[in-house]
Amino acid sequence: MMVHICSRLLAGGGSSRCNGGLAYLRRRFLQESPAAVSSLKLRASWGQLGNDQVYFNNTLREYDYLPTYAYGDRANANWGYVINGQVAQTLYENGVPNTSLTWEVANNSDIGLEGSLFNGKVFFEFDVFQNKRSNILWRKSASIPQTTGATLPATNIGKVTNKGYEFRVGYNGQAGDFKYSVSVNGGYAKNTITFWDETPGAPEWQRSTVNPFQLM
Repeated sequence: MMVHICSRLLAGGGSSRCNGGLAYLRRRFLQESPAAVSSLKLRASWGQLGNDQVYFNNTLREYDYLPTYAYGDRANANWGYVINGQVAQTLYENGVPNTSLTWEVANNSDIGLEGSLFNGKVFFEFDVFQNKRSNILWRKSASIPQTTGATLPATNIGKVTNKGYEFRVGYNGQAGDFKYSVSVNGGYAKNTITFWDETPGAPEWQRSTVNPFQLM
């Protein structure tokens, strides 16, 4: 039996997904064999999601595509100018706008195998997955020298990959009228920084790219 479903959703943040499965249930050569494979299913899925809730430094940056201004203040010595013998408070550009601001994108893929043995008494599942996130907001503060004197906006340059596997094995049993089911599960995942802004020429041991992401 073949099952194949594809759909695309463009509303809101925009997403698309496609999944398919190939199930094989007791074909003739299995029925003729005492090797008790009750069911076997190979499945795969892929999906793409868009996230417009883009944050940088724990702040939602939904208006970073616009130039913003702020009043000068005494603490930063930019209070204003003396005009006609009076100090006049002024406005200054608070940050360079990011006119190409867009949402983050996540591409998720999964391949799995599941089945049961001995008339369903033993069951198992195994999945290998990968998540690739791109367009993550990050500021080019390492590759751009501070002598520019500008506070650059966060741009959609970050990329992170997360991949691993999951498994589950169980047993369905019965003792008299008492039915029970036990299972064990586990998994492993590793995340890697595919790209973000770093100082050009930095030695390998100082670089974060291709290394696991760590919160700082």
